[in-house]
Amino acid sequence: MTTPGLAADDSSEAWAALAKGGHGALIRHGNAPTGYGGDPPGFRFDDGKTQRNLDDMGREQARALGEALRKHGVCVDRVVSSPVCRCLETGQLMAVGAVETSWALLPGTGSRAIRVLELEEMVSS
Repeated sequence: MTTPGLAADDSSEAWAALAKGGHGALIRHGNAPTGYGGDPPGFRFDDGKTQRNLDDMGREQARALGEALRKHGVCVDRVVSSPVCRCLETGQLMAVGAVETSWALLPGTGSRAIRVLELEEMVSS
């Protein structure tokens, strides 16, 4: 369940809603410098070395977000990431639990209808 109008800023109302539970949060990966207008040529999901990855700032952002969640009393029941390394690493560095992967979080992969069903199931469980 999501609360319309609550942004992921430092507002006390948003943090209180997350700490109360029953909500989902959509988080983008930490800083990952581009230079290619996206991922480098030869990008492969099975090889993180071929991808645009987090830099030191991105790693610190992920750690800081995990710390902020703990500081505000937010209990994280589930973390789901796309299989892209920068996304997985962000989830892992937040240190809030195991990170699952889902292809449904990648636009342009598979059937749109199937992705929507998988996303609906993800946010309802």
